[in-house]
Amino acid sequence: MNGLVQQVLGSLEKKHAVVIQGSSGIGKSETMMLLKCLLEKKGKRPIYLDMRRIKDSFQFRGEILNQLGIEGTSKEKVYSELVKGNVPLLFDEYWAGAAIASSIVKFAYDSGNDIVAVAGSPLGMEFDEYILK
Repeated sequence: MNGLVQQVLGSLEKKHAVVIQGSSGIGKSETMMLLKCLLEKKGKRPIYLDMRRIKDSFQFRGEILNQLGIEGTSKEKVYSELVKGNVPLLFDEYWAGAAIASSIVKFAYDSGNDIVAVAGSPLGMEFDEYILK
C-alpha cells in the first residue's frame, strides 16, 4: 500500500485530482486514512468524508466546517476556507454523494486544494488521474 500512497502523493504534487478505483476490500479506505495523516504532517488540514453517510448538501457543508473546527453550514463559510487552498478533500465512496458535492469539489479544485476520491466503480465525473488497484 505504501507504493499506492506515494503514487497518490506524486499526483497531488502535480495538482491532479485523483481517483483510486478498485473492488471492495483492497484497502482504498485505509489508504485514505494514511493519506490524511501524511497530509496533516505536511501542515495541511485534510477533510475526510465517507460520502455514504452524507444525506444532503446541508450536512455536507456542515461536515467540512466541523472538521475545520468551524461552526455552521453556510456555503459562504465553506468557500471562504477552500479559497485559501490548504484543505485537501478526501472522499470515501465519492459516487454516493457526487451530486451533492460536485459544485463545492469543483470550486475546491479550482482554488488549488487537493482532491482524492475512492470508488469501487466509475464516478461519472472528470478527474485528472485514475489509479486502478
